[in-house]
Amino acid sequence: ADLVKFAWVDIPMIHNHWITKEVELHECSSFMVQGHIEGLKFLAPKWDEETFTDPDIFPGLMDDQLLAKVPPTLLTTREFDYFRHDAELYSKRLEKHGKLVQPLYIQPGTTHMSGLVDSLPSSKAYFEDLSRMFMNFI
Repeated sequence: ADLVKFAWVDIPMIHNHWITKEVELHECSSFMVQGHIEGLKFLAPKWDEETFTDPDIFPGLMDDQLLAKVPPTLLTTREFDYFRHDAELYSKRLEKHGKLVQPLYIQPGTTHMSGLVDSLPSSKAYFEDLSRMFMNFI
């Protein structure tokens, strides 16, 4: 644990309520989460019922004993992101255990993944903010 100075978690989908059989079957929601399911399969190549309750995949499911062992964490999200509520809940739990290195950073005026669109002024501001935050902890 001493080798990890801090962890950065951006737009966390930390709860399993986003990825359920019901959501996968719903036509509109299925399109929204399909990319996330594919991404999660990198973490859990064996995608089965146990995956839905695995705290290594969904950190929001960690019990307090396990959460107390995570490294100090920088948590970021977007103002209009559909995972923002998850980030807010997770930041409260991290803060309770003294693991949140600064208050939750919410990028103003942005949506999910909009920070990666180079042509948006908010992207430049986001990466400038991240640079300042990282310099505080490196």
